[in-house]
Amino acid sequence: METIEFRTGTYPLHHDPNFNYQLNRAVMLSGGALDEIRSVTNQIKDIPTWIETLLSLADKAKAEKRILNPRDVTRF
Repeated sequence: METIEFRTGTYPLHHDPNFNYQLNRAVMLSGGALDEIRSVTNQIKDIPTWIETLLSLADKAKAEKRILNPRDVTRF
């Protein structure tokens, strides 16, 4: 049986509490790379820049073939 290890706590990733919460979710729940996410947080100013920044990270991960297997993602 595979052991699942959950991270605990939160990181101060953004001054806006809503963006901070969502960025922490990306790190904690979907295996997001903390350093990679931390490196782009200063680009997030509002919803349009949130979308642009996160899509850019997604495109980079896709190009590097860093895509989770759908069976590895827990659905809530």
